[in-house]
Amino acid sequence: MVQWSLSLGSLSLGLPPSPPDATIWCSMIPANSQPSTTHRPRVGIPWRTSHEEVNRITNKLQYYFAAVAAEAEPIHVSLQLSPNELAAKIRDLDASFSRAPPRT
Repeated sequence: MVQWSLSLGSLSLGLPPSPPDATIWCSMIPANSQPSTTHRPRVGIPWRTSHEEVNRITNKLQYYFAAVAAEAEPIHVSLQLSPNELAAKIRDLDASFSRAPPRT
């Protein structure tokens, strides 16, 4: 076993001193670092434009879906929903994705 030591002399980092046998009682990351399939957050992703939605043009939208799919479940959100339908859809989501409108 290799032990490392660092002598900082009079250099102060502004941190309180800790005993040499200090223990962190909990981890900030889950013990199982594999993504859980039991509950992945559902993230709503709206279509970029009504034109793309009507014509099912997804080539640019797929970049957003791929990015979200790395850690969550991407969900299409239609731009054609009524306010009540949109509110119901949003209640079913854990998060929503927003971005600047596309350049014309």
